[in-house]
Amino acid sequence: MFREFKRPDFALLERGPLAGYCSYLSYDALIELAEESKLEYMNTAVVDEFAEDAED
Repeated sequence: MFREFKRPDFALLERGPLAGYCSYLSYDALIELAEESKLEYMNTAVVDEFAEDAED
């Protein structure tokens, strides 16, 4: 996945290289998020807390 973010095809995007602003959810983070007891009451902004930057 990280190699794909850094491909030359994605380096010339209008917003800049994809790896500079792309994030992802790891399987561990996804499992942790799914186990949240109040998940049904959370909005999509909670995903930002579990997301990791592609450049890391």
